[in-house]
Amino acid sequence: MKKNSISIVKNPSCLSKKIALVFCLQLVFIWTSFAQRTTQLFEKEIAVSEEVIIKSKGPASPRITGNGVLHIRPVDKNYVVSGRKDEVYVYVLDKRFEIFTWDKNKVKQSTRVTLECETESQTKELLSALEVELRANAADQVLVDCKLNIDRFMIENGWFRADDNSVVLSNGKEYKIKYLELSTTLYVPRKSQLDLDTEEVFLSLGDHEGRLDLRMNQGTFTANKLNELKGSLKSVTLEIKELSKGELRAKGSKISINRADELILESSLSTLDFQDIGKLIFNKSLSDKLSCGQVKLFFVEEALYTSFDLINLKEATELNLRNCDLTIANIHKETSKILIKNQNATVKLGIQNLSSYLLVNSQADKATFQLPESLLKIEEIGKEKTYASGAQPYQTRIDIDCSLCKVTLSGVPF
Repeated sequence: MKKNSISIVKNPSCLSKKIALVFCLQLVFIWTSFAQRTTQLFEKEIAVSEEVIIKSKGPASPRITGNGVLHIRPVDKNYVVSGRKDEVYVYVLDKRFEIFTWDKNKVKQSTRVTLECETESQTKELLSALEVELRANAADQVLVDCKLNIDRFMIENGWFRADDNSVVLSNGKEYKIKYLELSTTLYVPRKSQLDLDTEEVFLSLGDHEGRLDLRMNQGTFTANKLNELKGSLKSVTLEIKELSKGELRAKGSKISINRADELILESSLSTLDFQDIGKLIFNKSLSDKLSCGQVKLFFVEEALYTSFDLINLKEATELNLRNCDLTIANIHKETSKILIKNQNATVKLGIQNLSSYLLVNSQADKATFQLPESLLKIEEIGKEKTYASGAQPYQTRIDIDCSLCKVTLSGVPF
């Protein structure tokens, strides 16, 4: 025994060769396992009419079932599912949904799949079973599903059982998997009609000349140039560079629009940032915060506890407010009418560009006014006082009915 021990010590190369062989085999096993992860692009293109209606829920996840430990959470812009080991991803759904518009009368769906099954042959078999389901129905509608006919994803594990993952296709056939990732891009005609109902999606859209109906619960929507938008938003960040006409209902959202010809809003608990709006209408506003660079026509039918901050008013405004602070920093000389009803608020109006105007104060005994010296009182009837500046005919009329308010008219920018 001793002799054999000594001979092993004197000839360590034998042991080194064995260790190296085992290490190489491990590397080959790891490389072979990783090599089974295959990426393939699935595409389908169909001819449609120019104004086809396209409906989609975007990258909505298939049904997920589990028996054991199941972790589901967002990571970056992905929807991730893992089993017992939280950091090991089994199923990844890319929640970025890019929609490109083009001049072709075709709809094209492109879905990228990264897949790993237990063997390479199983990976190839499942890839051959996947397909893009894209077709137009008799009503000239295209339904876009981003799941490649995957019906559900299943994961099972236990204390003494490793993760057992599988997907079931729409035809009922089941395949074992180790990893699956899906990502979809869509191409649509520029004048198509889009009907999108999404949740927790990062949605982007290029120049679109048709109508867009958008129902969105959480997530982000960005667009360059839109013709017509009708949206219902909840906890959404929306950014649009240019919009012809929009009608939005928003709650707890952040909306940013550079330019719009006409915008109709019903919002609550939202932050609104606009640059240049032709006609801005609030049907209802509750506890919003508005910042607007310039607006021609500005109307508010009902607002409560909202802050309105406007830099430039060009033509007219009619505001029915309650407990809403209001600032209009610059009133254009061509503005014809300003009608403000409010209570228990601060109102600031910049009249430095007005050469001649009337101010009618209907709540003289219930409001505090700070007026420029050039403004002279010309009439007083009961609680109503009328002031004038400049020569007749007066180009602008300002009517303020604001009880318990502090009103400031200033000749210098705020």
